[in-house]
Amino acid sequence: MSLAVRIGKSGIRFVSQYPPLNRGRDWVIEGWWIRDHKPDSWPETAEQRKLAAMRYGLREEDYCPYPREMHVGNYPDLGRINYALKDPYENWSYPGMRRNFNEPVDFFHDVIFADRYTVTGVEYKSSWQKLVRLLQYIGGFVLFLYLTRFMIPTNEVPVKPKQYAYDYEWAFPYRDPKNFPLVHYTFEPED
Repeated sequence: MSLAVRIGKSGIRFVSQYPPLNRGRDWVIEGWWIRDHKPDSWPETAEQRKLAAMRYGLREEDYCPYPREMHVGNYPDLGRINYALKDPYENWSYPGMRRNFNEPVDFFHDVIFADRYTVTGVEYKSSWQKLVRLLQYIGGFVLFLYLTRFMIPTNEVPVKPKQYAYDYEWAFPYRDPKNFPLVHYTFEPED
């Protein structure tokens, strides 16, 4: 079978995978999306909705696209079903992600994955509860600092004894240092 016939049957995708033509470099695809993953335009008619539902493996009555303002084409709004809400004992095709083969993923799948944000509703807290929790953390830290303030070394430089105008070495320990004034020498000539 010739190369031209192969290209005609399978299209440009085969050419990009054909080793003699590829030679280790990637083919440039216009736009951001890979051709097979790029969603079609937003469905206008009932026939387009039916085709989009078939493409994503959904029933026609279950298919609901995202609003047009989100600019995601005909991608279905599957709801926020994340990792924590799925049954851990089901026989998944991909147990680490709790997904089955060919199951469509949510558009925000990268945000609500297992080690990220969850939307179970159990962890919801009001603004007042969040403020109280923040003040508890700050107050506990301030209380800890207050109670341990004397245990922390201050790293102060030791101060030398104050120097006076009298010679304490000669007067030590029982004589008066005022009887031994210090002599200050200068290099000025006497008048």
